Amino acid sequence: MPYKNKLEIMRDNFLVQIELLNNEIILIEAGKKGLEILNSTFEEVLKGITGGFHARIGAEREEVQELLLLIKIPLETFDSQPIQNSTMKVQISVEQLRIFTQILSEACHGIKILDFENKIGTTKNQLKSFLDVSINLYESIEKSI
Repeated sequence: MPYKNKLEIMRDNFLVQIELLNNEIILIEAGKKGLEILNSTFEEVLKGITGGFHARIGAEREEVQELLLLIKIPLETFDSQPIQNSTMKVQISVEQLRIFTQILSEACHGIKILDFENKIGTTKNQLKSFLDVSINLYESIEKSI
């Protein structure tokens, strides 16, 4: 089954688009709210998993923190200067997409996040929709390689 090279989700003006540039690079484009949600999700998962991190995520904590930096840097740009575009772009590898998907999965299904909507910035159902998009893209890439 051929994969779609561009997937996006929009709910309540939260836009995150994932696009496969080639078999090695994925482009994530998100508005400020989308980046804030991704940032909060990563931070809550990093705080919420106290043991067995590698077994649950399939990566070391440092790898997840490096991936989080790729989200934080454009988010800080929104805060520090007027932006002409309403979105920022982040490039990640297929391996980072796998980690990204695991983080979203832990936030949706693994760890308990009290007051989810306030801490993450969106509903669990909306984050699950984005998780589904990420999983579909990752699985499509894996099948095509």
